[in-house]
Amino acid sequence: TARPIDGASCYSLTTGVPNCFISGSAMKDFEAVGGAAHCKQLCLQNQDEGCRSWRYDAEGDTCALLQAPFDQATCCPKPAYTSGTIDIVITGHAPATAHHGVPFDLTVLGVLPAVLPVQRVKVVPAGSPCADPLPPATV
Repeated sequence: TARPIDGASCYSLTTGVPNCFISGSAMKDFEAVGGAAHCKQLCLQNQDEGCRSWRYDAEGDTCALLQAPFDQATCCPKPAYTSGTIDIVITGHAPATAHHGVPFDLTVLGVLPAVLPVQRVKVVPAGSPCADPLPPATV
């Protein structure tokens, strides 16, 4: 998760929510993980088996993968723990191409965090960077 540092243009690249313990039965446990970022990666690698959130214990260097969606409002403050979600994972889309002036329905496949109420998609021409400005509302 990128967060601005004191309004500057630098960003802290933290993983998960520090000092946050989320309860729940683990679908898988790992030892000697090496950090919260690796715990998140393990969850990403197990998303097909249902991983939606994770909990890292820095004191024990252990990682618990959970099937319940991450909700920061349910965090219990515990200094050794960092918890989080896998964020957004896009696994596919259809159609593969679209043509200017021809209406189409866009289907996006993947995993979204359950706590996000609304999602948006930005469609850009092939080869264009995603950083390009948004097109006008009407053309």
